[in-house]
Amino acid sequence: MPWFESKYPSQKTIARLSRAFFVLYFSFLIDKKENRIWYNVFLKDNNMDIKSKLNQKQYEAASSQSQYLRIIAGAGTGKTRTLTYRIAYLISQGMQPKRMVAITFTNKAAKEMQSRVDSLLLENDFHAVGKPLMVTFHGFCYKFLKKEISCLKGYNTNFNIADDADQGQIYKDIFSRMVKGASKDFTKAVVSKISDLKTRGLFVGDVRPSEVKLDSIYTYDELIDVYSS
Repeated sequence: MPWFESKYPSQKTIARLSRAFFVLYFSFLIDKKENRIWYNVFLKDNNMDIKSKLNQKQYEAASSQSQYLRIIAGAGTGKTRTLTYRIAYLISQGMQPKRMVAITFTNKAAKEMQSRVDSLLLENDFHAVGKPLMVTFHGFCYKFLKKEISCLKGYNTNFNIADDADQGQIYKDIFSRMVKGASKDFTKAVVSKISDLKTRGLFVGDVRPSEVKLDSIYTYDELIDVYSS
């Protein structure tokens, strides 16, 4: 399993890791007196034997003391296994579980990883207080928004996440009252544009007329009408 360390990862690297598979962990303490941030890294002896359970590269990744670690490997090479052992290893070293987060593709994978970590700790007689947050990328974003969305003007925690089916029904209701709503080309173009705006982090109030090309099948007002609905 190839892997390498980077002391200062770029934002692009972090974004790719989040989308692709997981964020390993970050943990910090704030010294209020000196107003500085100290990384909360625990490096003490432990009795957890992980070397015999992993191959050499997996072991190097799981037991690395690097603050930032990126693992690049193909399907079936043991990424989840390595991450699971790394989480258990860090907890055995004294890392507080509540300061850890593991992000996966599916809820099934998150539950499986949590079960594996619990089993590893139990097998090695480690009893940690609390558990790491193990969720999907969307699950993590939902939890984050529920806690922090009030920082955005005009938003509160009274919201739900719409899946593909929900979004489809919402768009159907909106287009049903529009003159061009029956046109598949029109609806497809508008939905695609709104998706692009969301990806770029542009809310309704951020959209300018220049976003709509002269030859677009929809007008600026029509775009805003749908987006604001």
